[in-house]
Amino acid sequence: MTRTWSISLLAALGLGVPSSARAEDVVLSEDFAYTQYRPPAGELTGDAVDAYAATWTVSNSGNDDPTTAADCEVGNNPLNLYPILIDDSDDMTFSGGRIRSDIPLQSDWGPTYCNSAALFIRGGDRAIVEHVRVEGSWDAFRFAQGAVDFTLRGVWASNVRDDAIENDQVRSGRIEDSLFDGTFQGLSLDPGGSGGPADVDEHLVVLDHYIQRLTPFSYQGTPGHGTLFKGTSYAPRMEIVHSVFAAEVDAFASEGRLTSVLDQLQHCENNYFLWLGRGPAPAAYTDHLPPECFTVFEGDEAAQRWTALRTNWIDCHPEVPRAETDPVSDPRACDPLFIDNGLEPSADPGGTSGGAQTTGSGEDTSGEGTTSDGGAPSDSTGATPPTTGDTSTTHGAPSRGESGEGTGDDGARQSEEAAGCGCRSSNPTGGLWLGLLALLRLRRRRSSLQLPRRRASDDTAHHGSRAHVVSRSRPARL
Repeated sequence: MTRTWSISLLAALGLGVPSSARAEDVVLSEDFAYTQYRPPAGELTGDAVDAYAATWTVSNSGNDDPTTAADCEVGNNPLNLYPILIDDSDDMTFSGGRIRSDIPLQSDWGPTYCNSAALFIRGGDRAIVEHVRVEGSWDAFRFAQGAVDFTLRGVWASNVRDDAIENDQVRSGRIEDSLFDGTFQGLSLDPGGSGGPADVDEHLVVLDHYIQRLTPFSYQGTPGHGTLFKGTSYAPRMEIVHSVFAAEVDAFASEGRLTSVLDQLQHCENNYFLWLGRGPAPAAYTDHLPPECFTVFEGDEAAQRWTALRTNWIDCHPEVPRAETDPVSDPRACDPLFIDNGLEPSADPGGTSGGAQTTGSGEDTSGEGTTSDGGAPSDSTGATPPTTGDTSTTHGAPSRGESGEGTGDDGARQSEEAAGCGCRSSNPTGGLWLGLLALLRLRRRRSSLQLPRRRASDDTAHHGSRAHVVSRSRPARL
């Protein structure tokens, strides 16, 4: 009812209604647990999927603590390698959904590597994925096999043991307004032995208001993480604007992988690198981030700005489903221009006087933690403690990647029901108005930044919930 009245009120005010609210062709509302959602290939063409009230569990290991002697292939734990897998569906929009995690977080990277992704789009042009919460995964999001001109927006992922996003077939895509709060590896653009498509120069990947923090996981017995991008000489053209990257160890920040992507920059503007580790930021990063479009912060200043940035993003995104321990959103405190203003609070964040503002002080008052898995390497503020000791490592971990999905030669292949607004109010009317305020701010921000919003087709039939059940025993590798 609240959703219906919100849509009606927006229409009465002459404001556009998000495509996911206009065309709810498929509604998913159950807890799928370890059951994969995989409609027949092409079935979702032109459809919009509303999964705000749906949950899944991603699991890639047969046992809880993979080791060299008994790796992730060993054991009888239920598996769900690809909880959401959508094939060959053009112009499809997937909105909402919460993906819990049974991915081991403390085990070493190599024995834990059984290929997996929380949400996998395989084929199909112009797919839109938005407002998904991933609490832990191997790869969080994967686009492959000709998934061209995809859009990933307004998603929140944490405790990602490998790639934040895998686009190893280096197709065009846009990643915007999203928070990756703790990943082993950043954006992967590594076709590996395939060499990449012949038309790679025709593809453009855009990062716009993209937020990514790398966090250490065990790799060959040493805490470490990868670098901001994982690319090769076949990296596509890149545009990076109003985006923030954070890191804290220099364990294997491969300069070649980083520069292969940065060398393809077509446009770069107002970006930030936050060094959360000890001492000055490593030259492996700073020597290659273009100074004309990247500002570097270090030490306490970097940590404070990260905490303020993370809190502000959460406040601005009440529509994203929540894990049990996630902080709620306070749309009244949302500052949509926080990044644009140099990671400083706006004088008037909501465009109206008298609203609450983020202080930029770095004090985390948003609640406890970002993960429900326990034992995660990050603390409740999202800024992990610096690691000590020798963090050097060598590449070459064995790869069990699925055929054709872009495994690199170096081996670094590397909510209960949706919580609605999540606002600090038990009054549904108050929650409605706060949610409306957040939508108005988001609309104003999109208008000022001229961010495109593609629309799903409105003329398709209503299909209801499509729960395609698969065996809970070990599935075949995709």
